[in-house]
Amino acid sequence: MTGLLYAVGPGPCQTGDQGRSGRALERSTAERKERSMLVLKVTIMEGRSVEQKERLIRQLSEAAGRELGYPMEEVRVIIYEVPRGNWGIGGRSAASREGESG
Repeated sequence: MTGLLYAVGPGPCQTGDQGRSGRALERSTAERKERSMLVLKVTIMEGRSVEQKERLIRQLSEAAGRELGYPMEEVRVIIYEVPRGNWGIGGRSAASREGESG
């Protein structure tokens, strides 16, 4: 899947070496109250089904919540769909590149 993913939250994501080592990320109640939510912004080319986007939202929410220590209720996912004519690859739009291959 071609796309970009950004994670935005009101404070530093504390993954660092802890996340890579597999140790549980522990946060105090005060730290959890300090942040209100985690926002994941995904930019993809148009053309995915509603079911595919629902699955992506669920899987990203589960993974981000697990890895960054957020409850599912605090994870938001925003999907930005870009028309193929507005997505450039190697100096040409994805639409024009697909036109050549078909």
